[in-house]
Amino acid sequence: MTEAIITFHSTAASIEAEDLLLSAQVAVRVMGRPNELGTDCGFCLKINLDDLTKALEIIKKANINIQKIYQVALGQDGKWQYKPIDDPIAQKEFSNSENSGKN
Repeated sequence: MTEAIITFHSTAASIEAEDLLLSAQVAVRVMGRPNELGTDCGFCLKINLDDLTKALEIIKKANINIQKIYQVALGQDGKWQYKPIDDPIAQKEFSNSENSGKN
């Protein structure tokens, strides 16, 4: 199973997002933020990558600011690797706004 990590600027935001996702029955786990991902907030959310778009829609609808999104994979060296990924909702919104300006 491929997973994603969502980071936030504050602990309050990560806990609020977790509560919303659990209410929507999205499998989510709060975890300590890996040191490689910065120090803004000590917590992040880990979810199944397949649930990412749904999770982001819920979080953004509640006006909770996301810092960054990462795909998590176990490297060949046995260490966790974190690959930044684009926000699929932001990409969709950007694409829609570009297309709406064209005649």
